[in-house]
Amino acid sequence: MKTSKAFWNYFTYNHKKIANLPYEPSKSQTNINRWLDRHIKNYCHHLDYLIRFPKKPGQKPEIIITANGNPLYFNYVIRLVKAAPIIKNWKITAFIQPSAEIDKMVDGLDKPYVFCDVVLKTSELKFLPLEHETNKTKLDVIVYLKDYSIYCNNKILLEAIFIIMQDLLGEKSLFDNLNLIQLGQMPDEEENLIKLYELQWYIDQINKSRV
Repeated sequence: MKTSKAFWNYFTYNHKKIANLPYEPSKSQTNINRWLDRHIKNYCHHLDYLIRFPKKPGQKPEIIITANGNPLYFNYVIRLVKAAPIIKNWKITAFIQPSAEIDKMVDGLDKPYVFCDVVLKTSELKFLPLEHETNKTKLDVIVYLKDYSIYCNNKILLEAIFIIMQDLLGEKSLFDNLNLIQLGQMPDEEENLIKLYELQWYIDQINKSRV
């Protein structure tokens, strides 16, 4: 494992080309991504990166350093981002952050997630906490889907729900606060269920009660 300095030296030297990645020829894109991936793997083989490019004028490109939800490597992410130099016109972020637009979900206007033949809308998902020991700091939850009986044998279903929940909570909050995620068929009576997009609010209330 190399030091964080080696990664940031490479990134700093090539940051303009990386920022222009969507407009580079396909061969150049492949080469840039390959070397960027190699440098982050040299620092820690279990880390990855995501790059978000500006959608509007004046916005900065953003590189997100992620441990892919593995808490064993969270400290590597933190150390790498703390060691980052100031790079003009770049935003550097530790962990995948919440990206879901809650306002649209409340109105049922959120875009569906499409995973092969699995199509899910966050606004249509609900959850309940499972009973757990009071000394546990993490929650066990069951997520209810209207079409669970159709999708239940699909191997990608749990991964799809995981991705949706990561978009809701962010990478670190998901693993700091949830222990077990189960899936189930939406019951006919939904009054006692909680909208999935309210999960972070629910977690915040539970954490406040523990203080």
